[in-house]
Amino acid sequence: MKIPKELQNTFYQNLGKLFYAIAAADKVVKEDEIEALKENVNTQWLSFQAPQSKEEMEPMKDLKKIFFECLKNQQTAMSAFQDFKSFFEENQNLFDDEVKILIWKTAKSIADSFSGKNKSELVMLVELSVLFDQNLADL
Repeated sequence: MKIPKELQNTFYQNLGKLFYAIAAADKVVKEDEIEALKENVNTQWLSFQAPQSKEEMEPMKDLKKIFFECLKNQQTAMSAFQDFKSFFEENQNLFDDEVKILIWKTAKSIADSFSGKNKSELVMLVELSVLFDQNLADL
């Protein structure tokens, strides 16, 4: 599913908040988590959206930009997650199974990037799974 152009910026900004929430769940964002985010955006998300021009890549840059703004402003993981949750609940039509699986794989990659998942990250992943109302743990 392609995200409609008029919602792309907001969609990717909220993904940035979600992925920040996963990385910051234990109150420390590690370099390995940042690298996992960058790797997933540069491979998985670019493939998903398949931008044809620099202009079409801008919304995906917002994902990383918001992630780093949250980090700079020391936003709590829970408030970043709540922002994503509100967006999700208002725009569930944007989140088909393909999008949910891609989000899950990215979140899991971030959580796994530094010495495996810790308790805080596991709790955040469970909350994401509950929000998506799916059992995604095996993906």
